[in-house]
Amino acid sequence: MRVYLVRHAAAVPEDAQTKDADRWLSAPGRDDAGKLGRMLSDESVRFARVFSSPLVRAVQTAEVLCAALGHAGVVETRATLAPGCQPEVAAREIAALGQDTLVVGHEPGISALAALLVGQPGFESFRKGQVVLIDGGKPVWRMTPASSGAQPL
Repeated sequence: MRVYLVRHAAAVPEDAQTKDADRWLSAPGRDDAGKLGRMLSDESVRFARVFSSPLVRAVQTAEVLCAALGHAGVVETRATLAPGCQPEVAAREIAALGQDTLVVGHEPGISALAALLVGQPGFESFRKGQVVLIDGGKPVWRMTPASSGAQPL
């Protein structure tokens, strides 16, 4: 089973009118998500399911990635991927699927989820728009919109 863990791309800043949960992707964040999607397509990435935090910026990141990859399935929101939630629940949900899955979340939850999936006490923090492939419980590569492609872990 492959799991593609993604930290959402850059969002507009929080301000008096925009609560954190309602922040959407900024124009550069949307561009980065599109570039990342094209890079993943070049790697022939495919998955059966897409899970996302319910926060707007995460859902939008997942939607842009799916569009770039030609994934016709729906983006399934999971409260267990929202900031402040315990990643153990999300790890159990993903493991129970037994299917290749794309997961979009936030820091520090996404790196904590990565640590659980690979059986390590910790995992390096994700940058905005970063994806890490975990295959069979082993970290394989990471990619960011600024990288030239997949970088082995």
